[in-house]
Amino acid sequence: MSAEVKISPDITLVVQMGFILVLTFILNKIFFKPLVKILHERKEHVDSAIKAKEEKHGEVIKLTEKYERSILEARQKALVKCEDIRKENLERERVLLETAHKEHADAIHDAKLRANKEFEDAQKEVSAHVKALSVNVAEKILQRKV
Repeated sequence: MSAEVKISPDITLVVQMGFILVLTFILNKIFFKPLVKILHERKEHVDSAIKAKEEKHGEVIKLTEKYERSILEARQKALVKCEDIRKENLERERVLLETAHKEHADAIHDAKLRANKEFEDAQKEVSAHVKALSVNVAEKILQRKV
C-alpha cells in the first residue's frame, strides 16, 4: 500500500506563511535592522558634518569680516598718520622758510649797515683827504703854511 500523504492546500498555505514569517524574522534580525542602523548612523554622521561645516563657514565669515575691519582700520590709521606727517612736514617747511627769510633779511640789514658804515668811513676819509689836499694846494698856491 502506498501511503500517499495528501496535504491540503490550507496547510500548505499555513506552512508557507510560517516559513515566510520565520524568514522575515531572521532577515529582520540579521540584515534589515543592522542595515537600517548603519543608514541611520550614516545620516547622523552626514548631518553632523553638514552642521560642523555650516558652523565653520560662519566662523570663516566672522573672521573674514574681522580681518576686513582690521584692514580698514589700519588703512584709516595709516591715512591719518600720513596726513599728520604731511602737516608736520609742512609746518617744518614753513618754519624753515620763515627762518631762512629772517636770516636773509637780517643778512641784508647787516650788509646795509656795513655798507652805510663803510660809506660814512670812506666819506670821512675822503673828507679828511680833501681837507688835507685843500690845505696842501692852498699852501702851494700861497707858498706858505695855512
